[in-house]
Amino acid sequence: MPHRDQQLPRIDGAALRALLDTREPVCLVHARGAADFRLLHIRNALAFPDARQLRRALHPEAQIVVYGRDATCTASRNLVRDLLDHSYGRVRWYAAGLQDWVANGGEVEGIDVDDSATQAPPQRRSSPCDQTD
Repeated sequence: MPHRDQQLPRIDGAALRALLDTREPVCLVHARGAADFRLLHIRNALAFPDARQLRRALHPEAQIVVYGRDATCTASRNLVRDLLDHSYGRVRWYAAGLQDWVANGGEVEGIDVDDSATQAPPQRRSSPCDQTD
């Protein structure tokens, strides 16, 4: 069943920050490709080469938040639709995306981090994205 933008389950930046602060398992997915991901992404986010590989890596019951550059990012919107169409029931779209996250002081990683962004110290913690049942 196709999902229209208005029907896509969303999360805003404040709710995402609160969710991440709870340390509840959540898979944060950067939808804009490997080169864009290397430049700048939300701390602890992951990127996958394509939707099929993402679906192979994630359990359908995983809590997933997908984001892109901003609300005009078709890659993030399309990825959310794809996951919903493949019965991933705990997916939300952070439509405001990376632009909003950076503007509100969210922690980011990447080679394009400047003084106006908050760069987190490099570390890798376990993620629900690492587990495939």
